[in-house]
Amino acid sequence: MAEPTTGSGSARQRVAEALRTAAHRFPDLPPTTLDVAALDRRDARLALAIHRTVLQRWITLEYLLDRHLRQPMHQLEPALRAVLLSAAAQLLFMDRLPTHAVVNESVNLAGRMVRPGAAGLVNAVLRRLAEQVVQAAHDQPWVAARDRLPLDDGCVVLRDPCLPDPGNFVEHLAVATSHPAELVKQWSQTFGPDTTTTICQHGVVCPPTIVAVEPDFHAQASEDWHSHAQPGFIVWQGPHDRLAAFCQSPPVRRVQDPASAEPVQATGHLSPGGVIDYCAGRGTKTRQLAALHPDARIVATDTDRNRLCDLRAACAACPNVTVVEPEKMAGALVDRPVDLLVLDVPCSNTAVLARRPEARYRFSAATIESLAELQRAIIEQTIHLLHPGGHLLYSTCSLEPAENHEQVEWIRRQFAAQLVHQSLTTPSGTSTSYHDGSYHALLRMN
Repeated sequence: MAEPTTGSGSARQRVAEALRTAAHRFPDLPPTTLDVAALDRRDARLALAIHRTVLQRWITLEYLLDRHLRQPMHQLEPALRAVLLSAAAQLLFMDRLPTHAVVNESVNLAGRMVRPGAAGLVNAVLRRLAEQVVQAAHDQPWVAARDRLPLDDGCVVLRDPCLPDPGNFVEHLAVATSHPAELVKQWSQTFGPDTTTTICQHGVVCPPTIVAVEPDFHAQASEDWHSHAQPGFIVWQGPHDRLAAFCQSPPVRRVQDPASAEPVQATGHLSPGGVIDYCAGRGTKTRQLAALHPDARIVATDTDRNRLCDLRAACAACPNVTVVEPEKMAGALVDRPVDLLVLDVPCSNTAVLARRPEARYRFSAATIESLAELQRAIIEQTIHLLHPGGHLLYSTCSLEPAENHEQVEWIRRQFAAQLVHQSLTTPSGTSTSYHDGSYHALLRMN
């Protein structure tokens, strides 16, 4: 839910402009970061909250808006869809914002961004939608019902029982929690209804910022953080500028979810001399490797040039890490064998949908098949770098068997590898118990 504020036209316009671009591409949404640099702190927080809520609740919002439109949402021009989605997110899920302010500013936005005649349509639709919200029941746990939508801390109660019947498990959960029906069906077949419901609920919570800290860190009372249920982590609640300073001293501190830390932690019993982190991204796991294996020489890379630049900056304070271009990887560890190959491969992100909400809309069988092919290509390109008897750490932030267990079985058959350990964590929790999902497997090469 948003912080108490009266809101700002500039904040709402910034969100609508970004959503107009997203509406052009939906459901194929790329990773999106809203630019709020021109907004003051209050407006920036409002804009980020609206934008995140729309991305998390897109299917739900379109379903409820369609009830008040003659023409389906997906047939409207992107600018009009953007204004309606942004306003609906505020009316349904941000109860501390005055209804009249949301409606009035959205009507004005429609007149400026779409066309003068769109203002009347937006006004009528939003007023009817606002009438459907009875209350946000923050002390009432969500249960599957035709008039309930889940919140982090309760549920939204609707005046009319207009959601799909909970007896149709897939359809109801898809609309109530804004996940594609194909994804809900896949999870229900893999995990069963109870775990699937938990995963879907988790996909619409507001994820906290979690920081990994040094083992001897004492989480004394602070206005900037409080302890996480998982030892070695805190939940950051202070401003971003203080977070950057906090993470610099000591440099082992890093923004990282506990589930994201599990793969590298699984290598703690090893004593590698040489380590390759091939899909290092922006260096979070690389820094974790450097701290866990201070005597190892770690060579890290990424195929994306922008991420490679960020990786160099992130690892500048890690003396045992060398960052190189992918094409230079083969010769980077000629002075010692590669005992550990870390492959945190590109994936569907279905284990981290609270943090990557747009990824859910890209899910399809074809997408999973394409990602699985890419993952196998990366394995085949890099596994020859590993010394006989060395270990391969394979990890994803996916819940899908085709990207996880099935890939590991393929590695075992293709390369005669021995499975040492594997683990799948499903996302759950809120606030101090929050964690994403993740998968990892450690294999020993013969």
